[in-house]
Amino acid sequence: MIIGYTSGIFDLFHQGHKNYLLACKELCDFLIVGVDSNYRAKILKGDTRPIDDISTRLKSVSVYCDYAFEKIEQSGVYINKYHPEVFFRSRDNIMNAHKINNKTIYIPYTEGVSTTMLISQRFILN
Repeated sequence: MIIGYTSGIFDLFHQGHKNYLLACKELCDFLIVGVDSNYRAKILKGDTRPIDDISTRLKSVSVYCDYAFEKIEQSGVYINKYHPEVFFRSRDNIMNAHKINNKTIYIPYTEGVSTTMLISQRFILN
């Protein structure tokens, strides 16, 4: 059985997130997803984020994986805990990739949709 791992904020869950998780799931038998805590999301994205709280984001992500959890530490902690054979990253996040037995798979980015874009559109509409 191939265990895969990925993580992210997954704020305002959208088609790009869905495409990413479906692609990850196709390449492993058991997909584990760490969803960054509200605190980590603020640190990574700024004081106005996340828009959706951790429970909403976990619920959205859990539909597309085998196990989703609130990620309160860096991925290395969970990689050591779960021992995945494959680490998935989005092509737009190559700089932050961890190496797991040299098995990191980069998933193509869905063009034309992002959380930042959705937030900008909300701001314009309001």
